[in-house]
Amino acid sequence: MKDELSYRRVDFSDKDLLFEWTNDPVTRSNSFQSNAVAYDEHVNWLEKKLESPDTFYLIAEVSGEPAAFVRFDGISAETVIGINIAKDFRGKGLAGQILMDSCTLFHYQFEGDIYAYIKTENEASVKAFQKAGFHLVENVIIHNFKAYKYRLEQA
Repeated sequence: MKDELSYRRVDFSDKDLLFEWTNDPVTRSNSFQSNAVAYDEHVNWLEKKLESPDTFYLIAEVSGEPAAFVRFDGISAETVIGINIAKDFRGKGLAGQILMDSCTLFHYQFEGDIYAYIKTENEASVKAFQKAGFHLVENVIIHNFKAYKYRLEQA
């Protein structure tokens, strides 16, 4: 894709955008918590996460338009990454590049391997994480869902 990718840290003013993305039906179906998220719950969650030293949250933009949310949680223990591609940017082959770039940005500030947990039926995410250099560690069960645990080793 010829459009320019850029990245910025998430801030509290992103709360409505992230709320919209988190309750997208595809996002909910790929999540281990598939119920819709209430607005107050979302706002409280984001407020706490943005204050936490254990999180690193990014918005990926394509030509200045918000396209994806990438989150790194649990930095002081096991860093877990998650990605949410906005509806209008799905299917364009962006996820792998966004994951690679985001992990590079993460490793400028933090050390350690990065882990991803992906539902086994989420083939698009599996392909994107593999493209970004993640390798399968094991099969796991999370909230009664079959999932893969992937790891990106720090270079």
